[in-house]
Amino acid sequence: MIPKIVIVGVLDTKGREIKYLAEQVKAAGGEAIVLELSLSGECGWGDIRLAEVLKMTGHRVADVVSVNRSDASKIVSEAGAKMVRTLHRQGKLHGIIGYGGSMGSFLASTLMRALPIGIPKLLLTTATANLRTFSDGNDLCVLYAVAEAGLNKVTKRIMSYAAAGIVAMAATPWPDHSKCKPLIGCTMQGMTTPCVLRASKHFEENGYDIIIYHATGAGGKSMEYMIAERQIVGVLDLTTHELVAEFFGGKSWAGPDRLRTAARIGIPQVVAPGGLANMIFAEIDTVPKKITNEWKAGIRGYNQHNISVNSFSLTLEEIKVLGRAFIDRLGGAKAPAVVLVPLRGWSSSDIAGPNKALGRTEDGPGPFWIADPVDQKKSLRSKYFIDAMIEAIREFNVHNENFEILAVDKHLNEPDFADLAAELLLEMLRGKWKKGGHASLPYIKLDI
Repeated sequence: MIPKIVIVGVLDTKGREIKYLAEQVKAAGGEAIVLELSLSGECGWGDIRLAEVLKMTGHRVADVVSVNRSDASKIVSEAGAKMVRTLHRQGKLHGIIGYGGSMGSFLASTLMRALPIGIPKLLLTTATANLRTFSDGNDLCVLYAVAEAGLNKVTKRIMSYAAAGIVAMAATPWPDHSKCKPLIGCTMQGMTTPCVLRASKHFEENGYDIIIYHATGAGGKSMEYMIAERQIVGVLDLTTHELVAEFFGGKSWAGPDRLRTAARIGIPQVVAPGGLANMIFAEIDTVPKKITNEWKAGIRGYNQHNISVNSFSLTLEEIKVLGRAFIDRLGGAKAPAVVLVPLRGWSSSDIAGPNKALGRTEDGPGPFWIADPVDQKKSLRSKYFIDAMIEAIREFNVHNENFEILAVDKHLNEPDFADLAAELLLEMLRGKWKKGGHASLPYIKLDI
């Protein structure tokens, strides 16, 4: 098979470079299809001209050239996204490559993100400060182009191996789907690793594959994308830390769809507040003064994972907001959805003392541990979360046989907790789950 490679770019400013890139795709053994994304008028030489692209949304070239560059880019990117999705459905796109500065990269990456995860995507760009915006949780490969324009011994070399790379990626055989197992989506961070790794083994032993997303923002977005694409049959969302950044700031925002997609389209899920006590920032000088002042005042706990990962604990009011968000997003689930709330801590930062099995090797209590005055072995933070959940249930008045909240008298990283999470999801996948079916377990608390 000769891989069909769509090459996207702003031809009125990067025409020479795009032509050279197309030549190198052909030289590498691919079929080059140049798709025009120009903003100042149609150049007239693309394989898929601007006018043809704009027809996808009912626009004309005149609509683009008559508005400012920002509005023009929105029109062109929306039409381009529909065009590449159509080409993919028709079997006319096996890979996509783009080249540009900030505008060209915005346009090209928008088209790339419109394609399913698993389709090779390569972006040659000089706008490396926008990498997260360009990728946005999709499997987009970025190569620094060194120069924004010009053909010379440096740029030609880079374009040549970029072209060879996208052709090779697109020519790689797909796995035999008939031999692939159903896929379970799971979220993890270092602070929830013991729980997730133990739970994942249950699925591997029962005929499933598991894909573990790193819950740092991009990971959550990737999972929501793949749920929407129905590549995932069940969700083990044990690390929901990314919600914190959405509401209160930090560097792990996963977008507005986080914790919504599976409930909306009817994919079974088991959810836990893993890492939900953590507000994570990059270098310490990026932390808002309000947060550091509250830490110094003893209002927040603090932990430095490494020099570029600094985390602070949440306040009671912040945790209540997140509790309501859980109910708001999951309460109307169209498929079984169980929230497991551990009463003895939500992460390795929330442990009373060293416990290698639970993920803490350092001496002393974890940085987010606050002992419950009644039961010193329990974490007061988890009690806060339980209180917030109860408050949210009363506020939203949830009546849904698909939805259940279970308070579990365990730490999230304890084996019993991981086993329960896996067992619940396996029951859902087998059609055997029933609300209230685990109420008799000795560590399930119904009188909270």
